[in-house]
Amino acid sequence: MSTSITANQSPSEIQSDPDESRYVPPAGAYVVIQLDVETTIQRYKLDISRVAEGIKEYHPKKYLASVRTIWELSMPFKPSHKVSVEFVGTGIRAEEYEECVTPEMCTPIAPTSGHPLITREAVQPSSGFPFDDCYYYSFVTATVRVPTKPYLRRHMVTLDARDRVMLAINESDDSRKYIALKKERGFPLEPYEEDEDVSSHDEEDGMEDKQAEHRSECCTDSESMVSASSASYDDVPPLDEDDLAAIIFGGEEEFEDPNASDIPVSVNAWVDLREIEEVIDPSGFLKEVAHLRRVIREAKARIADECTNEVTPIESKNHRNAMPSWMNRTDRADLNQFECMEKTEHTMQSDESQTYVDSRADGAGEKDTLPPTSRIRALRRLKGMGRWCKRTYIARGLRSVRNKIGKVLRTVARGLCLRRRQRSY
Repeated sequence: MSTSITANQSPSEIQSDPDESRYVPPAGAYVVIQLDVETTIQRYKLDISRVAEGIKEYHPKKYLASVRTIWELSMPFKPSHKVSVEFVGTGIRAEEYEECVTPEMCTPIAPTSGHPLITREAVQPSSGFPFDDCYYYSFVTATVRVPTKPYLRRHMVTLDARDRVMLAINESDDSRKYIALKKERGFPLEPYEEDEDVSSHDEEDGMEDKQAEHRSECCTDSESMVSASSASYDDVPPLDEDDLAAIIFGGEEEFEDPNASDIPVSVNAWVDLREIEEVIDPSGFLKEVAHLRRVIREAKARIADECTNEVTPIESKNHRNAMPSWMNRTDRADLNQFECMEKTEHTMQSDESQTYVDSRADGAGEKDTLPPTSRIRALRRLKGMGRWCKRTYIARGLRSVRNKIGKVLRTVARGLCLRRRQRSY
């Protein structure tokens, strides 16, 4: 089993020499990745002992890939960043009839140049790419979390923007061939593949119309630019706290749902390609991820069964409350807290009801009010929310308090103005 090597440096240490290092590999950089089993299990909120049997003979290997997209706003204080990677394999791709994959669905990496399609050029990495006979395999990608730590620039081998665009164009061409093969061989298309197939036909049929539209649009470009430059942005509403939090923290692992089955796995990452001696088949990484997800699902199913067998309904004085569904995902400490809250709520309701009866008997002319139990119910709802929901809930509550304070201050200000006017008269 792999050992987590996520750096524990403080943000100041990570940023100590920004010209010489990056805290996340940039787009186009080649990386060696290895599945980090322990960190992934911890992010699923599981104890390692729960899955020890399934991973005791589990030895993840190291694979070569390059960073395709960084899905988060890069911040040095985050423990990891979500990125998409494209895998590299050795040799021209093998044909797979059932998967509708053909040998030309790959892109060579210089110094290799051989390809079934003579017109397909090789991408040109920066100096220092140490492997021969390497190819990008189309559609062999993954979304992972790389640890935040210093990645030295002097060790990076990268692709420039031109090669990344060419790689994307090649994959788009391979995607059209893949869809055509599925239709030809009678395999069902996925919904997104049907949309892509329709859009590709529309592009071919409407190319002449688009050229004509382009010529007509060129005549009005200057007018559009003038009108756009003179447009007023006063009517655009400013971003509130929720929008800013979604932009900055939207992909952060702290806000991931541990009960989801498709959160990105954690990996160890190196930009120094000397970490591997040879490039191996990237399909092995996808198999490792599938195996780990299966082990995690089985462990969660066992935990859910145990909680279902252990949890019993909580008795109260007049009725028997069923346990909420979200309580099946909590530990015993949370169950005890919930039981205490139930008892406290019942006691408060009894005391407040008695006080309410006594006040009605004694206080003539007082306004009838029901016992205030909404606060405890709100706390119970807040306890059942996820971390991201709690953050949003609290932000909205703070805005509500701020608005109420503003209304009170405006009312006081108006009262003072009226008093000054009366004195002036």
